[in-house]
Amino acid sequence: MINAHAHIFNVKCAPDRFYGFPVARFFSHVPGAARRLARWLRVINPFSNQDMLERYAKMIEVGAEKTQRNIFVQLLEYYQAYPNAKIVALTLDMDYMGAGTAVNNYVTQLNEVADLKAQFPDQLIAFFCVDPRRPNVLALLKEYVEHRGFTGIKLYPALGFFPFDQALLPVYEYAIGKNLPILTHCDIGGIYYRGPLSGEHLAPASLNPHVPRRNFVPHAEAKRNKFKDFFSDPRNFEDVLTLPQFAELKICLAHYGGSEMIEGKARTLTNHNWYQSIRQMMQTYSQVYTDLSYTLHHTHDAVRVPVVNDIRHPQLRNKILFGTDYYMTVREKDEPTLVEDFKNKYGLTAAEFDHISITNNRAFLTTRFYQP
Repeated sequence: MINAHAHIFNVKCAPDRFYGFPVARFFSHVPGAARRLARWLRVINPFSNQDMLERYAKMIEVGAEKTQRNIFVQLLEYYQAYPNAKIVALTLDMDYMGAGTAVNNYVTQLNEVADLKAQFPDQLIAFFCVDPRRPNVLALLKEYVEHRGFTGIKLYPALGFFPFDQALLPVYEYAIGKNLPILTHCDIGGIYYRGPLSGEHLAPASLNPHVPRRNFVPHAEAKRNKFKDFFSDPRNFEDVLTLPQFAELKICLAHYGGSEMIEGKARTLTNHNWYQSIRQMMQTYSQVYTDLSYTLHHTHDAVRVPVVNDIRHPQLRNKILFGTDYYMTVREKDEPTLVEDFKNKYGLTAAEFDHISITNNRAFLTTRFYQP
């Protein structure tokens, strides 16, 4: 079993307003406060474990663990029933999201994960998060891939950039040369850029010379949690994939667009259904995948039926990956319950579950120098 989508960064790695309100730095210095907050919220509402404040408190409680190692070891323990379980740990570069500073910057986060990779070489699969605004990001990526054990790339466009940013061109060239997998956030939820919108945000140029500049100027006054839809739109990657040299780029458009998209309920500034777009892209491009992370906690028919049908679809069955999005999902369910509910309530056979959690994940994660 391979969990292809998990997070182990702790609150020390998060900028102060990561949770939307300025508490990350406080919890970094006083981690016990998160546990006290969770207990206090349970006292206020003892009859429900789904109260919104308590759900966020659960996530904060996990993130307030002293080290990333604590979080990873705890997660690994949840998979003791699965022989040779492996976890993809997705780092996040939050230094440029306009939410303040973190106690531990991104490079510190990377170094801690690299040390963990050395301690758990078989169980941990480390992904390097690329932000094109970081100076010399390609050199840093090469350092961690070629010398520190990292074997994949994470993108999180909602933090304030577009996947077709010209600064990403050498990153994609490097990825295609080494067959590195790229996993990108593709859901209307999650964290997002909170800083001022620049000219390149409102009228971005594409690395694809055949694509004209976008014009988002009419949306300049949109709230940041809405404008981020432009950053996260899966169709942005078509600028990249339609270039002949990148047609075989291996990309996972994570979360399958999100449960709201699968249900057809979402309304975004991009004005199209991301789930349907991802489905089409997986059938058009040979190396485009998706994963079910976070989305899989929804077990009602409006989400379950389309997902199961796609897992059994002859053109899609090899493109869907199992991942959970730990520890973001502790707001919904604890990890063991999340996995067992998915296996049982989606009605997958043991062979079908193995296919998405082992066979497909191995195909996606294999590089020219690494095979899980």
